[in-house]
Amino acid sequence: MTTDLVVRPIGFVRSVYHRKYEAPRQPGVDERQDVARIELIDTIDAEQCVRDLMSFSHIWIISWFDRVTTWKPMVLPPRSEKKRGVFATRSPHRPNPIGLSVARLVDIHGRTIQIDNTDLLDGTPVLDVKPYVPYADMVTGASNGWLADIEEKVVFHVNTMAIRHRHFVTDELIAHIERTLSLDPNPHPYRRVSERLDGRRELAVRQYRFVFEVNDTQVNVIDAYLADGSLTA
Repeated sequence: MTTDLVVRPIGFVRSVYHRKYEAPRQPGVDERQDVARIELIDTIDAEQCVRDLMSFSHIWIISWFDRVTTWKPMVLPPRSEKKRGVFATRSPHRPNPIGLSVARLVDIHGRTIQIDNTDLLDGTPVLDVKPYVPYADMVTGASNGWLADIEEKVVFHVNTMAIRHRHFVTDELIAHIERTLSLDPNPHPYRRVSERLDGRRELAVRQYRFVFEVNDTQVNVIDAYLADGSLTA
């Protein structure tokens, strides 16, 4: 039985996401439509490999999470208050850090495949590309598993009025914290959300810190400061 497999990248992702916390948690539920691209390596006959691919609207991207260095059999995924078996989650921290993403195919130019609605980081190695075929890939009546136990209709509202007077709080930052906290405001080290000693919670975004409270279905951001403790940038 073969225990070691050798895989080689066929290309690399080029996107605006350089750090894990910048990328969408799940591209299908994120409103951002940033265009990215897959640059195929020149040692494969790329122009023949992509022939007829443009006739499909979406593609599957099999990638290698090259910035993942550890894994655990139990992980704490977004929107869950308890740990789950890694195979029951979409966590990148897996025995083999292989990613499976679906993306809209925008265009193809030579060795470059343009896509959007992706969550892949810049520089991610791509192992394979396959067409998304609805009749084979879309399963009618599929179960959401443990996710079905989570209230899907809860919408978190972020009140940013308390922090708009901080001149470093841009519209881009506000959009980021709204996306992050509306997905899951629970403390988690990978999502950079922590519990404070005063019972409030704090979200870290680069050098910025946002203090917030959770009341039922509402998230209230009540303060913002820089990691060095100052209030101005």
